[in-house]
Amino acid sequence: MRGSNRIIEYVGINLKSFGMKRGDRLRLLRKLRGISQEDLAAAVGCSQGMITQLENKDNVNSGFLYEIAKFLNADMEWIKTGQGRDPRTSDFIEIGYVPLIEWHEITKPLNLSNILSIKKRESIPNPLYNRSGHNCFAVKVKGDSMVSSLPNKPSFLENSIIIIDPDKTATTSDFVVAIQDHENAAIFAQIINYGSTSYLKPLNPQYPTLIIDEKTIIAGVVIAHINVLI
Repeated sequence: MRGSNRIIEYVGINLKSFGMKRGDRLRLLRKLRGISQEDLAAAVGCSQGMITQLENKDNVNSGFLYEIAKFLNADMEWIKTGQGRDPRTSDFIEIGYVPLIEWHEITKPLNLSNILSIKKRESIPNPLYNRSGHNCFAVKVKGDSMVSSLPNKPSFLENSIIIIDPDKTATTSDFVVAIQDHENAAIFAQIINYGSTSYLKPLNPQYPTLIIDEKTIIAGVVIAHINVLI
């Protein structure tokens, strides 16, 4: 959906379609974004049944329509009436929203479905929406363990925000959030390999480097960093 001249066709509905109802537009929008009913319901805090009703019955009114439009970065007027910014033809960057969670909610066993289904969860834009999974979440950085003193190197200040993709496979040099048995909270660090051993290394040398063992769970890979200036 990068250009207005691109002809897009999904599930048998194309740009020449006329007379779409609200439910048709909502279903089309969801499919354009590549997200399932279940994942959309979890993201906005309603049941999958509600999404089904909204897509099949135009007389169902729900406050979740606003949350859906926000999460899918869509024009509410287009969803309701078909007027306004058409997501099939508009030139705009897709931005989805991810829940902003607390560190203590990243637990073992990792149950992201519960995290993502919490109602009224504060959410923030995900600038990498098109290139990330739909289970992404965000947390605020705590402490100074990931503050680097080296010039021209990544550094993560306290209260800045990181977006984590739990579906992305971690490789060496990736910044990750991990869970270890002997730690009281999830760990934010960089994966470093020395020989056949992998480590979780903070950017601040005042903090210890930890070995990644068989009990270590990589909760996700950091895909975006947002500095908060206020």
